[in-house]
Amino acid sequence: MKLKSLSKIPFGLIFNQGKDTYDFKQGKIDDKQYAKNTASNLAGYGGGVWGTVAGEAIGTAICPGPGTVIGGIIGGVCGSTGASKGMDKFLEDD
Repeated sequence: MKLKSLSKIPFGLIFNQGKDTYDFKQGKIDDKQYAKNTASNLAGYGGGVWGTVAGEAIGTAICPGPGTVIGGIIGGVCGSTGASKGMDKFLEDD
């Protein structure tokens, strides 16, 4: 595996989903809660990806280079958090 390939691995998604899967297998959460957590994890990852892309585009338009990095970070955090929180509001905890 090349080092470049590591950048494509969604470590946060793998960690969160792994923890939820472990809790599910241990009986700490039931199947409905596991499904809700999975949906929230996936929404957070997708929101983070699209937020990063949008933030980079905006940052690049304002100040290429530093603006790209800063915009990507801010967009990724906002997109991920917003999508996860939105999914949490949409689906009830068990």
